[in-house]
Amino acid sequence: MDTDIQNYARANIVRGGNATRIACFTVRFDPVSSMRFLNYAVPDEHAAPASDDIAELVDAFRSRDLLPRLEYLPRCAPRLEAALTAAGFTVESRMPLMTCGTGKAASPRPVEGITLTTPRAMDEYIAAVRVQYQAFDEPGIPGEPEAKTHLLSAVERGGAVAIAVTADGTVVGAGQYGAPVDGVTELAGIAVHPDWQGRGIGAAITTGLTRSAHSSGIRTVWLDPSGDTAQRLYERAGYRIVGEKLHMVRELHEWSWRELPATTVPAQLERWSGLRPQISV
Repeated sequence: MDTDIQNYARANIVRGGNATRIACFTVRFDPVSSMRFLNYAVPDEHAAPASDDIAELVDAFRSRDLLPRLEYLPRCAPRLEAALTAAGFTVESRMPLMTCGTGKAASPRPVEGITLTTPRAMDEYIAAVRVQYQAFDEPGIPGEPEAKTHLLSAVERGGAVAIAVTADGTVVGAGQYGAPVDGVTELAGIAVHPDWQGRGIGAAITTGLTRSAHSSGIRTVWLDPSGDTAQRLYERAGYRIVGEKLHMVRELHEWSWRELPATTVPAQLERWSGLRPQISV
Protein backbone atom coordinates (compact mmCIF):
# COMPACT_ATOMS: atom_id res chain seq x y z
CA MET A 1 0.00 0.00 0.00
CA ASP A 2 2.83 2.45 0.81
CA THR A 3 4.26 2.00 -2.68
CA ASP A 4 0.86 2.61 -4.30
CA ILE A 5 0.38 5.82 -2.32
CA GLN A 6 3.91 7.07 -2.99
CA ASN A 7 3.44 6.32 -6.70
CA TYR A 8 0.19 8.29 -6.60
CA ALA A 9 1.91 11.30 -5.03
CA ARG A 10 4.56 11.40 -7.76
CA ALA A 11 2.13 10.75 -10.62
CA ASN A 12 -0.27 13.41 -9.36
CA ILE A 13 2.47 16.03 -9.54
CA VAL A 14 3.38 15.00 -13.07
CA ARG A 15 -0.21 14.95 -14.31
CA GLY A 16 -0.82 18.37 -12.78
CA GLY A 17 1.76 19.86 -15.14
CA ASN A 18 3.84 21.33 -12.30
CA ALA A 19 6.57 18.67 -12.11
CA THR A 20 10.31 19.28 -12.15
CA ARG A 21 12.75 16.37 -12.04
CA ILE A 22 15.82 16.95 -9.88
CA ALA A 23 18.11 13.96 -9.32
CA CYS A 24 15.94 11.27 -7.67
CA PHE A 25 13.12 13.68 -6.78
CA THR A 26 9.88 14.73 -8.43
CA VAL A 27 9.25 18.31 -7.34
CA ARG A 28 6.02 20.31 -7.32
CA PHE A 29 6.46 24.06 -7.76
CA ASP A 30 3.03 25.67 -7.58
CA PRO A 31 2.44 28.16 -10.41
CA VAL A 32 0.34 30.61 -8.37
CA SER A 33 1.30 30.18 -4.69
CA SER A 34 4.43 30.20 -2.56
CA MET A 35 2.72 28.38 0.32
CA ARG A 36 5.05 25.76 1.72
CA PHE A 37 2.44 23.00 1.62
CA LEU A 38 1.95 23.45 -2.13
CA ASN A 39 5.66 23.32 -2.97
CA TYR A 40 7.48 20.10 -2.11
CA ALA A 41 9.53 17.17 -3.41
CA VAL A 42 8.65 13.48 -3.47
CA PRO A 43 11.54 10.97 -3.69
CA ASP A 44 11.81 7.97 -5.96
CA GLU A 45 11.32 4.51 -4.50
CA HIS A 46 14.33 3.57 -2.30
CA ALA A 47 15.95 6.94 -2.99
CA ALA A 48 19.47 7.32 -1.56
CA PRO A 49 20.68 10.66 -2.92
CA ALA A 50 24.28 11.84 -2.80
CA SER A 51 25.06 15.13 -1.10
CA ASP A 52 25.35 16.84 -4.50
CA ASP A 53 21.83 15.67 -5.40
CA ILE A 54 20.41 17.18 -2.21
CA ALA A 55 22.34 20.41 -2.79
CA GLU A 56 20.84 20.64 -6.28
CA LEU A 57 17.37 20.18 -4.80
CA VAL A 58 17.96 22.90 -2.19
CA ASP A 59 19.25 25.29 -4.84
CA ALA A 60 16.14 24.74 -6.96
CA PHE A 61 13.90 25.78 -4.07
CA ARG A 62 16.11 28.71 -3.08
CA SER A 63 16.24 30.04 -6.64
CA ARG A 64 12.44 30.34 -6.45
CA ASP A 65 12.54 31.87 -2.97
CA LEU A 66 10.85 28.77 -1.53
CA LEU A 67 11.52 26.66 1.53
CA PRO A 68 13.19 23.32 0.63
CA ARG A 69 10.64 20.71 1.66
CA LEU A 70 9.87 17.01 1.12
CA GLU A 71 6.82 14.83 1.73
CA TYR A 72 7.16 11.07 1.56
CA LEU A 73 6.49 7.69 3.17
CA PRO A 74 9.65 6.63 5.03
CA ARG A 75 9.08 2.93 4.37
CA CYS A 76 9.43 3.68 0.65
CA ALA A 77 12.82 5.36 1.09
CA PRO A 78 14.25 4.15 4.42
CA ARG A 79 17.73 5.66 3.90
CA LEU A 80 16.54 9.11 2.89
CA GLU A 81 15.93 10.65 6.31
CA ALA A 82 19.55 10.13 7.37
CA ALA A 83 20.83 11.63 4.12
CA LEU A 84 18.59 14.67 4.47
CA THR A 85 19.49 15.13 8.13
CA ALA A 86 23.18 15.12 7.23
CA ALA A 87 22.42 17.87 4.69
CA GLY A 88 20.78 20.11 7.31
CA PHE A 89 17.13 19.09 6.99
CA THR A 90 14.93 18.64 10.04
CA VAL A 91 11.65 16.86 10.63
CA GLU A 92 8.73 19.24 10.16
CA SER A 93 6.16 16.63 11.13
CA ARG A 94 5.44 12.93 11.32
CA MET A 95 1.82 12.30 10.49
CA PRO A 96 -0.33 9.19 10.54
CA LEU A 97 -1.08 7.81 7.10
CA MET A 98 -4.77 6.92 6.93
CA THR A 99 -6.76 5.07 4.29
CA CYS A 100 -10.37 4.11 3.65
CA GLY A 101 -11.08 1.13 1.42
CA THR A 102 -14.15 0.27 -0.60
CA GLY A 103 -17.17 -0.33 1.60
CA LYS A 104 -15.52 1.10 4.72
CA ALA A 105 -16.79 4.69 4.54
CA ALA A 106 -19.40 5.74 7.11
CA SER A 107 -22.90 6.63 6.03
CA PRO A 108 -23.34 10.36 5.42
CA ARG A 109 -25.24 12.41 8.00
CA PRO A 110 -27.35 15.24 6.57
CA VAL A 111 -26.70 18.73 7.93
CA GLU A 112 -29.81 20.86 8.33
CA GLY A 113 -29.91 23.74 5.86
CA ILE A 114 -26.88 22.47 3.90
CA THR A 115 -26.76 20.80 0.50
CA LEU A 116 -23.70 18.98 -0.77
CA THR A 117 -23.18 19.39 -4.49
CA THR A 118 -20.49 19.93 -7.12
CA PRO A 119 -19.46 23.32 -8.53
CA ARG A 120 -21.10 24.07 -11.88
CA ALA A 121 -19.64 27.48 -12.68
CA MET A 122 -16.37 29.34 -12.14
CA ASP A 123 -17.91 31.57 -9.48
CA GLU A 124 -18.61 28.48 -7.37
CA TYR A 125 -15.03 27.26 -7.77
CA ILE A 126 -13.78 30.69 -6.73
CA ALA A 127 -16.13 30.69 -3.72
CA ALA A 128 -14.83 27.23 -2.76
CA VAL A 129 -11.16 28.17 -2.85
CA ARG A 130 -11.93 31.35 -0.89
CA VAL A 131 -13.58 29.22 1.81
CA GLN A 132 -10.37 27.18 1.99
CA TYR A 133 -8.25 30.31 2.41
CA GLN A 134 -10.62 31.69 5.07
CA ALA A 135 -10.86 28.40 6.95
CA PHE A 136 -7.09 28.06 7.18
CA ASP A 137 -6.50 31.75 7.91
CA GLU A 138 -4.36 32.31 4.84
CA PRO A 139 -3.66 35.84 3.58
CA GLY A 140 -5.02 37.22 0.34
CA ILE A 141 -8.20 36.78 -1.64
CA PRO A 142 -7.84 33.99 -4.21
CA GLY A 143 -9.56 34.30 -7.56
CA GLU A 144 -9.86 32.48 -10.85
CA PRO A 145 -6.16 31.47 -11.18
CA GLU A 146 -6.20 29.73 -7.79
CA ALA A 147 -9.60 28.16 -8.46
CA LYS A 148 -8.38 26.76 -11.78
CA THR A 149 -5.05 25.52 -10.44
CA HIS A 150 -6.18 24.01 -7.15
CA LEU A 151 -9.74 22.82 -7.88
CA LEU A 152 -10.90 22.83 -11.49
CA SER A 153 -7.72 21.17 -12.74
CA ALA A 154 -8.36 18.20 -10.43
CA VAL A 155 -11.83 17.76 -11.90
CA GLU A 156 -10.55 18.02 -15.46
CA ARG A 157 -8.07 15.21 -14.78
CA GLY A 158 -10.69 12.89 -13.29
CA GLY A 159 -10.93 13.95 -9.64
CA ALA A 160 -13.85 15.63 -7.91
CA VAL A 161 -14.72 18.72 -5.89
CA ALA A 162 -17.61 18.99 -3.43
CA ILE A 163 -19.09 22.14 -1.98
CA ALA A 164 -21.48 22.70 0.92
CA VAL A 165 -24.13 25.28 0.03
CA THR A 166 -26.72 27.06 2.16
CA ALA A 167 -30.33 27.58 1.13
CA ASP A 168 -29.48 30.99 -0.34
CA GLY A 169 -26.64 29.54 -2.46
CA THR A 170 -23.70 30.60 -0.29
CA VAL A 171 -20.72 28.23 -0.42
CA VAL A 172 -19.64 27.51 3.17
CA GLY A 173 -17.53 24.36 2.76
CA ALA A 174 -15.39 22.57 0.20
CA GLY A 175 -13.13 19.60 -0.39
CA GLN A 176 -11.70 17.48 -3.18
CA TYR A 177 -9.99 14.31 -4.23
CA GLY A 178 -7.45 14.03 -7.01
CA ALA A 179 -7.51 12.07 -10.23
CA PRO A 180 -6.94 8.40 -9.32
CA VAL A 181 -3.76 6.50 -10.13
CA ASP A 182 -4.17 2.71 -10.26
CA GLY A 183 -7.26 2.88 -8.05
CA VAL A 184 -5.76 5.24 -5.45
CA THR A 185 -6.57 8.89 -4.69
CA GLU A 186 -5.97 11.49 -1.98
CA LEU A 187 -8.67 13.32 -0.05
CA ALA A 188 -7.66 16.95 0.31
CA GLY A 189 -8.62 20.51 1.17
CA ILE A 190 -11.54 19.74 3.50
CA ALA A 191 -12.51 23.19 4.78
CA VAL A 192 -15.50 24.97 6.31
CA HIS A 193 -15.99 28.71 6.64
CA PRO A 194 -15.21 29.80 10.22
CA ASP A 195 -18.79 31.01 10.77
CA TRP A 196 -20.15 27.55 9.92
CA GLN A 197 -17.70 25.27 11.71
CA GLY A 198 -18.80 22.80 14.38
CA ARG A 199 -22.01 21.75 12.62
CA GLY A 200 -20.84 18.54 10.97
CA ILE A 201 -20.26 20.05 7.54
CA GLY A 202 -16.64 18.89 7.35
CA ALA A 203 -17.67 15.34 8.25
CA ALA A 204 -20.42 15.42 5.61
CA ILE A 205 -17.98 16.57 2.92
CA THR A 206 -15.48 13.88 3.97
CA THR A 207 -17.95 10.99 3.84
CA GLY A 208 -19.61 12.31 0.69
CA LEU A 209 -16.36 12.59 -1.25
CA THR A 210 -15.04 9.26 0.03
CA ARG A 211 -18.20 7.38 -0.94
CA SER A 212 -18.24 9.16 -4.30
CA ALA A 213 -14.66 8.06 -4.94
CA HIS A 214 -15.50 4.45 -4.12
CA SER A 215 -18.62 4.58 -6.31
CA SER A 216 -16.48 5.73 -9.24
CA GLY A 217 -14.28 2.63 -8.92
CA ILE A 218 -11.47 4.01 -6.73
CA ARG A 219 -10.51 1.33 -4.22
CA THR A 220 -8.39 3.34 -1.75
CA VAL A 221 -8.66 6.93 -0.54
CA TRP A 222 -5.78 8.20 1.60
CA LEU A 223 -4.91 11.26 3.66
CA ASP A 224 -2.58 12.47 6.41
CA PRO A 225 -4.42 14.34 9.20
CA SER A 226 -2.83 17.40 10.77
CA GLY A 227 -3.73 16.66 14.37
CA ASP A 228 -5.77 14.64 16.83
CA THR A 229 -9.04 16.47 16.09
CA ALA A 230 -8.79 15.80 12.38
CA GLN A 231 -7.70 12.22 13.01
CA ARG A 232 -10.77 11.51 15.15
CA LEU A 233 -13.05 12.97 12.50
CA TYR A 234 -11.50 10.80 9.81
CA GLU A 235 -11.74 7.71 12.01
CA ARG A 236 -15.45 8.34 12.43
CA ALA A 237 -15.69 8.64 8.64
CA GLY A 238 -14.16 5.17 8.23
CA TYR A 239 -10.43 5.87 7.88
CA ARG A 240 -7.77 3.81 9.67
CA ILE A 241 -4.06 4.37 10.32
CA VAL A 242 -1.87 2.20 8.08
CA GLY A 243 1.52 3.89 8.35
CA GLU A 244 3.41 7.17 8.64
CA LYS A 245 4.06 10.15 6.40
CA LEU A 246 7.15 12.27 6.92
CA HIS A 247 7.62 15.96 6.12
CA MET A 248 11.18 17.35 6.19
CA VAL A 249 12.39 20.92 5.67
CA ARG A 250 15.62 22.83 5.54
CA GLU A 251 15.17 26.05 7.45
CA LEU A 252 17.74 28.66 6.38
CA HIS A 253 18.72 31.68 8.45
CA GLU A 254 19.15 33.81 5.36
CA TRP A 255 15.63 32.96 4.19
CA SER A 256 13.31 35.59 2.75
CA TRP A 257 10.17 36.93 4.35
CA ARG A 258 8.33 33.80 3.19
CA GLU A 259 10.16 31.55 5.64
CA LEU A 260 8.11 30.38 8.61
CA PRO A 261 10.06 29.69 11.83
CA ALA A 262 9.99 26.06 12.88
CA THR A 263 7.95 26.97 15.98
CA THR A 264 5.02 28.06 13.81
CA VAL A 265 4.76 24.81 11.87
CA PRO A 266 2.22 22.99 14.11
CA ALA A 267 -0.14 25.97 13.95
CA GLN A 268 0.23 26.18 10.20
CA LEU A 269 -0.43 22.46 9.84
CA GLU A 270 -3.64 22.87 11.80
CA ARG A 271 -4.77 25.75 9.58
CA TRP A 272 -3.78 25.12 6.00
CA SER A 273 -4.42 22.21 3.73
CA GLY A 274 -4.60 23.69 0.24
CA LEU A 275 -4.16 20.48 -1.70
CA ARG A 276 -3.39 18.62 1.50
CA PRO A 277 -5.92 16.87 3.72
CA GLN A 278 -5.53 18.77 7.00
CA ILE A 279 -8.95 19.87 8.05
CA SER A 280 -10.69 22.93 9.49
CA VAL A 281 -14.28 22.13 10.39
